[in-house]
Amino acid sequence: MIIIFSPTKTFTNEKVTSLSKPHFLNKANILIEQLKQFKIIDFKDKFKISDSLAKKTKDYYDNIHNNYAAVYQYGGTSFKFLDPHNINKNSLSNLYILSGLYGILNAFDGISPYRLEMLDTNLTNLYNFWQDDITNYLKNLNKPIINLASNEYSKVIQFEQLNIVTLDFKYIKNDKLIMNSMQLKKLRGLFANYILNNNLTCFEQIKNISIDGFKFNNNLSNENYYLFTKEE
Repeated sequence: MIIIFSPTKTFTNEKVTSLSKPHFLNKANILIEQLKQFKIIDFKDKFKISDSLAKKTKDYYDNIHNNYAAVYQYGGTSFKFLDPHNINKNSLSNLYILSGLYGILNAFDGISPYRLEMLDTNLTNLYNFWQDDITNYLKNLNKPIINLASNEYSKVIQFEQLNIVTLDFKYIKNDKLIMNSMQLKKLRGLFANYILNNNLTCFEQIKNISIDGFKFNNNLSNENYYLFTKEE
């Protein structure tokens, strides 16, 4: 069983040497070469970011190297709760990260810090650019897939071609389903950690997971969508 995950905009300072190159690095280099032509003002105007972030993004592309393992480079909430240093490397190799720049990454593929969201249209429509490649790549892995990526990233995938289940998390409050984004990211990390650390191999095992009071809700789930809820 493999897990697909979203990237984050923030990066760590860890320098864990990569074990492999991104599968679609040649195609990613097409985007990288275009982004290297951007000036600081281009990043600021096109990406709608601050002067300091624009300079930082320019530095990213001026110094891109793809040397460090992706799973330790991303520094957002979901990766903090994934806690990759406390997962066996053989298990961690079943984590795959979707990316606007690289398409899809194995946990140990080498990347550099970058900024390019899947929603970005400054270079091209990245959903069209990556959809067939990512879907075929996942299909060729020939394993059940747990989708713990955000909608922004997972919608690049052609779900109907894959054996895939999406996990979602909601509080039940006054008979309404609610969830804030930070808690959602935390739960994605915690569930990914549990699945990988326990070497789960089939979808039925997922239904038995209970973390932070979130339990499988059979009434609100279906065969491709598992909702975990918690009364608030």
